[in-house]
Amino acid sequence: MFKKLVATIFVLCFVFLQFGAAYAEGVNEVLNPGFEESGSEATFWENRIYNTSPGAGEISVQTAQAHSGNNCIRITNSVGNDSRVVQVILVKPSTLYKISGWVKTENVGNEGKGAILSVYMMMISTKELKGTNDWTYVELYGRTGPDQQALEFTAGVGGHSGESTGTAYFDDLSVEETLNVPEGAAIENLYTPQQGNQGTGNTEQSDNKGWITALIVALAVAIGAIIFFVFRMSGKADDKNTEAADNQQNGTDKSNFEGISNTKPFKIDKKDMIIMSVMTLVYAVIAIYNLGSTNVPETYWKPSALGTTFTVNFDREYDLSKIAFYNGAGDLNLRIEYLRQDGNYEPVATIKQDVSKAFMWDSVVTQFKAKTLRFKVQKIGGTLNEIVFFEQGSKEPIKNFTVETGKVSQNDKGTVQNLFDELDVGDYENNYMNSTYFDEIYFPRTAFENINRMEPYETTHPPLGKDIMALGLLIFGVNPFGWRIMGTLFGVAMIPAMYLFGKKIFRKRIYGFISAFLIMFECMHFAQTRIGTIDSYAGFFVILAYYFMYDSFMNKSYEVGFKKSLLPLMLAGIFWGLGSASKWTAVYAGGGLAVLYFTSKFLEYKSYEKLLRKKALSGGARQSKIREWFSKNFVRISLACVIFFVVIPVILYTASYLPIITLPGEGHNLGEVGRYQVNMYEYHSKLDDEHIWASPAYSWPLIQKPLLEYRNLSLPGDRTSLMYVVGNPAVFWFGIVCVFAAILIGIMKKDKRVFPILVAFAFQYLPWFRISRCIFIYHFFTSVPFMILCTVYVLNFLREDFPKIVGRDFGSKAAAETTYKVSTAFIYSYLVITLALFVFLYPAISGMEVPTTYLNWVKWIHIA
Repeated sequence: MFKKLVATIFVLCFVFLQFGAAYAEGVNEVLNPGFEESGSEATFWENRIYNTSPGAGEISVQTAQAHSGNNCIRITNSVGNDSRVVQVILVKPSTLYKISGWVKTENVGNEGKGAILSVYMMMISTKELKGTNDWTYVELYGRTGPDQQALEFTAGVGGHSGESTGTAYFDDLSVEETLNVPEGAAIENLYTPQQGNQGTGNTEQSDNKGWITALIVALAVAIGAIIFFVFRMSGKADDKNTEAADNQQNGTDKSNFEGISNTKPFKIDKKDMIIMSVMTLVYAVIAIYNLGSTNVPETYWKPSALGTTFTVNFDREYDLSKIAFYNGAGDLNLRIEYLRQDGNYEPVATIKQDVSKAFMWDSVVTQFKAKTLRFKVQKIGGTLNEIVFFEQGSKEPIKNFTVETGKVSQNDKGTVQNLFDELDVGDYENNYMNSTYFDEIYFPRTAFENINRMEPYETTHPPLGKDIMALGLLIFGVNPFGWRIMGTLFGVAMIPAMYLFGKKIFRKRIYGFISAFLIMFECMHFAQTRIGTIDSYAGFFVILAYYFMYDSFMNKSYEVGFKKSLLPLMLAGIFWGLGSASKWTAVYAGGGLAVLYFTSKFLEYKSYEKLLRKKALSGGARQSKIREWFSKNFVRISLACVIFFVVIPVILYTASYLPIITLPGEGHNLGEVGRYQVNMYEYHSKLDDEHIWASPAYSWPLIQKPLLEYRNLSLPGDRTSLMYVVGNPAVFWFGIVCVFAAILIGIMKKDKRVFPILVAFAFQYLPWFRISRCIFIYHFFTSVPFMILCTVYVLNFLREDFPKIVGRDFGSKAAAETTYKVSTAFIYSYLVITLALFVFLYPAISGMEVPTTYLNWVKWIHIA
């Protein structure tokens, strides 16, 4: 009997111990619950203040009001606000927890939720304390969801839709697993059914997002059906065209300002293809050379909970001089501690990553000896790619160590081992070849987040440019070459686009060559298409939008037919929509395209009316023909333009947001697109911060203030590597003169060809004079191609028309021939000067390492 009793007790003790190993009654999961481990901010806690206006909400560590120990946290709202400290807590699924703490209040207002402990994004909290109260104990009980592994524990004053005023102190906060619930206490749900696997960032896309994609597809199909219907129904009407086309072709209406029927037809032959191919290839080699490295750390770890730890054990004690790390995306802090001989860990440094350091090397200088290091997560919300250790006096990384993971969440993305798997990159210092620079800290990060289904950081521009950039990351990896190559290729594509545009306008190969040559060796074009930003995409699409609108402007719909008149308009609308979905600088083109369309319709009407008068039609017959033209060639085409320039661009623009609106979680829906537009407008309209490199719009063509985007400060004093956004003086200074000259020449010749160029330049440039926000010379980027076309227009006049004028005025063929030769020599000399200046400025726009004395040679262009 005694043996059975002992065995029973032994079994019960064993079961109790096993149960106790899985269940930890009274173990506080909150890190730094009494705020004793604090500097200016409480370690492991994140501050969140809804109204961030100065003085509206303040959070600080206090040393005189603590409930126990030395410190507590103080939160004060001077106006109705929601201010709180937040910590992500690792929890077990389907488990009961007690949330508790001590709260003291001073003059907390009766409006709002008062001082509370709560779970973020949940409408549950402890008792709301208002007025003035001494230290008061509060608690609540709740159960986690079946898949839940984390929750956001908060302590604050106010809440969602319940902002409060006053001051509250919080101390000795706790989140504990429990089995004992007081009688009558409510057990809350610490999750919502939609949460799923909270905190993982790996949640599968919820089924209710499919309707968004289906809606976009349905709209696209509907638009396609409408376009097909328009083209289908127009077939019969084309057979009933008036005789105006025949009369035009027979030369009865050849005024330059009304058409181009008296010029050569536009076509591209084999020689054009060879020239374009060679120019494109040459520029591609120049642009892609030293574009960026592909040998950078790419695997990453994204911790999901504060307090996560891992340990690095070296094979021996090292005298550490530096710990280098390659930042990923987002905000992340890791505290570094070394193991002392007494067995305790001592903090020695912190890896701090924020938005200004995305995808670049950084380091902390260390002066201590250690065999074991412990890393502890102090702030979450970002990824880290690599950590590299260096011994005193050595430039080679330490490789003999092992890694042990401690308290690591299953919600993490990637693994701790990813931080030490790419040590052999060979370059651990920050430079443009291996790291981000200037605004690259925004756009590659957002492209990376889109790929990995994360919340995007940068939302101040439409998404299409970042969607295209993401393609480069998918093909070449998350490295400088990967996030720059797509923009560079779009810059390369501008070479044949400008060649085609130049030849289309002037109908001769040489002017296509000049147009492409000038954009090839334009310094701003080179610099701004090699950086991982979004200007390349908007600029390319704007060129194509005007390229196709030029066809519509120059042609007459009653000549080319209804179908053929719609095609360039549709293409112009599509490319304008793509440009606008890339960057709002392309939106300005919408005004220019509208001006060109309605101007072309007015001129077409005048031309058609003139044609009918020449045919001597009676008044009734002429009015009937005019009504027929108005119905078919204006009303119907204008209705089609509503589709081309409103409906299709809206679909394209909305579709570019699919990577965002299909993210899992609350708030992601079609309505989010509208909210983003409001936020973008408010951001750009209120961006009035001063910047050392900002410059007014009038100064851009004069190159009064180039923009320094990169400078390697780690080089010796006698060496320099930098990148400026600066115009080629031959293109900018001569180009702005040619804009005014083109206006005068166009008026003198009554030349219709120059009007689209000038309109495009005006709408891409002049709106910036009304912008009050901080602006830079690179905002001139989309204007430059049209300034170049104005230059080509003037050169065309000097070579083609001016010799004829001289010959006519002097009555001498020899004078005309001499003028032609001089003009041709001037053009070739101008191109040589353009190329020479590009070569001369190449070190200042490419990051090429050169002697610092080089800067003395370029000071005349405001580069120093």
